[in-house]
Amino acid sequence: MALASLDRSSSVPLWRQLEYILRAELPHSQAKGFTEHDLTARFRVSRYTVRQALDVLRRDGLIERQKKRGTFPSARAPIQQPLEGIYSFGRSMAGLGLSPNSRVLSLRSVRADRSLSEHLQMSPASAPLVELIRVRSAGGEPLVLESIWLPEAAVPNISDEDLSGSVYDLLRDRYGLDIDSAQESIRPIVLGARQALLLGARKGSPALFVERVSSVAQRPVEVRHSVIRGDRYLYSIHLHPGQVKQGS
Repeated sequence: MALASLDRSSSVPLWRQLEYILRAELPHSQAKGFTEHDLTARFRVSRYTVRQALDVLRRDGLIERQKKRGTFPSARAPIQQPLEGIYSFGRSMAGLGLSPNSRVLSLRSVRADRSLSEHLQMSPASAPLVELIRVRSAGGEPLVLESIWLPEAAVPNISDEDLSGSVYDLLRDRYGLDIDSAQESIRPIVLGARQALLLGARKGSPALFVERVSSVAQRPVEVRHSVIRGDRYLYSIHLHPGQVKQGS
């Protein structure tokens, strides 16, 4: 695989480009370290530029800088999820070399409350929903407590299916529902006692609550709530020059 290089004609600062490159390479570098000299020689930039990039990575918990030894990937660096397109947990983790796994906690039929009814554009008194709750892990480490609601009529006999993998793949391959859009919101929370127990974290630890409403041809077919460990997960987005507002 060819090594990434800096684009000196880009309006993106060199240190920021360097940060992006190192951020992408770190998950694959295992315990291999590097020095500032290694980076200045490889990218032909000043030590100041290198230090700017490394300072950002260190603040994000991705690297550890050891005096007289160099810089190393953090032993427990946060797992990064780029916010680009409709991302898949399983495919994202597999892309990082981490084996994804899902443990189903419950699967039952429920009636939609007001919030679910509004999201799925249905009456609370109408047909029931399927509620799937599971814990999603990567590399043997629990990361996400996930609750999914689907119109029961759209997924007949789903209890007979393998629910440890991608729900989107199952919806497409088994039920002909190919998710093509989603609306997502993210807010910070702290873990309650049960959430912390299931995720292997401490009660009161920081977490992210992600609500997603997924649609097929503008028709909502799924509501998903994800409680994600804040100490082990990091959302990121790559802003292109045209997306940056003047004065920001």
